[in-house]
Amino acid sequence: MHFGIKCLFFYQMQLDAFPHLTELCVYGAGQDELMSKLGQVGRRLRTLRFFDDMNCDLNAVLVACPYLSELDVHVRELRCAEPLRPDTLQRLRTLHFTLDESDTIQQGLLLQLLRLSPKLRSVDVATVRLAAEEVEGVAELAKKRTCLRKLERFRLKLCIDWSNTLVSCFADEAFIALAIHCPRLHSVDISCDYDF
Repeated sequence: MHFGIKCLFFYQMQLDAFPHLTELCVYGAGQDELMSKLGQVGRRLRTLRFFDDMNCDLNAVLVACPYLSELDVHVRELRCAEPLRPDTLQRLRTLHFTLDESDTIQQGLLLQLLRLSPKLRSVDVATVRLAAEEVEGVAELAKKRTCLRKLERFRLKLCIDWSNTLVSCFADEAFIALAIHCPRLHSVDISCDYDF
């Protein structure tokens, strides 16, 4: 059962009244309200999409929803108060993050997600600012041949300062490493939007 909730109704709903709920789309709820509702139904969810102008503690969401196979997040800031737990990422197949150019993802978080999600098939991370070391880390993960083995689609849209050519070089290296070392990969797109 799929259920989409706009902010106005989200606060009043008792989601535990929907025993077959496996997919939840949430628009405009804050972190506290989201976590309250995930406490009711998180263990049943296989797909979670949330869109908000909030900061998100991803680890808290994953702990509340340990059986997710698809996660789609559009938030202002993506962070983890504690290290990610591998047991919460064992079923994750699809990972989508979209941030605005001024928004942030905690340093190291993307690499943790890629390293700890053994069944990951599709990654789409758009408009993020990453350190050069993190972009290089994507290439290193692909070269290890232990991570990203099931990856079929990878898209990373970076927003970088025009003077930071190192990120651009590592983006090229990551593209090549993914194409060579991920046997199931049929689509890879790593692009850089320059911020002048």
